[in-house]
Amino acid sequence: MDESAVGARATTGFVSGLLCSARRERKVAIRSEAGPSFSAASASLGQISRRAVIAGGASVLVCSTAMAAAAPDAKKEEKEEVVLYVKAGQDGKSLGDCPFSHKVNMALRMKDLDGNTLRVEPVNMQDKPEWFLKLSSKGSVPVLQMDEIVVADSEEALNKLDERFSPAVMPAPGASSDAERVVSQVFPAFVEYLKCDDDSDLPNKKDALNSALAAVNSHLASSAQPYMCGDAMSSLDCNLAPKLYHIQVAAAHYRQYEIPRELDALLAYMQRVFASDAFQRSAYSPDEVIWGWSKFF
Repeated sequence: MDESAVGARATTGFVSGLLCSARRERKVAIRSEAGPSFSAASASLGQISRRAVIAGGASVLVCSTAMAAAAPDAKKEEKEEVVLYVKAGQDGKSLGDCPFSHKVNMALRMKDLDGNTLRVEPVNMQDKPEWFLKLSSKGSVPVLQMDEIVVADSEEALNKLDERFSPAVMPAPGASSDAERVVSQVFPAFVEYLKCDDDSDLPNKKDALNSALAAVNSHLASSAQPYMCGDAMSSLDCNLAPKLYHIQVAAAHYRQYEIPRELDALLAYMQRVFASDAFQRSAYSPDEVIWGWSKFF
């Protein structure tokens, strides 16, 4: 096995290890479909599996870390429930693999919700309920709901979150043009490579993906900063990290692809961002990623 394969396999092991360890002892509260009552459930997520982010046949996940301490009755009415509707996993209930939902979910974990409740609700995209189609006319996720505000676009959702909660995750205008450019090239190149049904064209698609990743690597190396836009994570990291996760898992599974070892700045970035609290608290299992792309194979 050559050095590139060893390095890439080490990164794969690192990702799996992080996702298997980060959620130990975290507690979640679950609301069943039958009614509005809540019950506490201790979810030991030592191994992220198909049931990694949901428990007991329930359909709604409420993150206890976002729950505020009890407040005086007069102030309770001022708080709101922030709801993020996301793609459900293979069981129709747990957290699914949509990278765009993951993007908003990550950003929410970076926010100080000031005592407001965060609820992440998976929606079965194979059998979309009528109430969801009324909420989102296109029937797509993610959908962010805050009081009367309903946003069905991931980028617009981040802007709305910045208007309502701190700290801001959107980069300052004009401060991220190169980062935005290189990030925008990654997912299209990955999708074309993964979905390519012409074996003779696969090497070209692989080269295009490698080039897109190399551009990100060059940006990170030249900026000498830990994240895409500086010393702190921003919306661009929330955008890029889930897509790199899909590449790490799905391209390896379906194309036996490994990120070139020489992209050392990118590999270090992946370790850093995958280890972040925001990523860990919003991630789904590798099995969900593999299942999500299985329809093309």
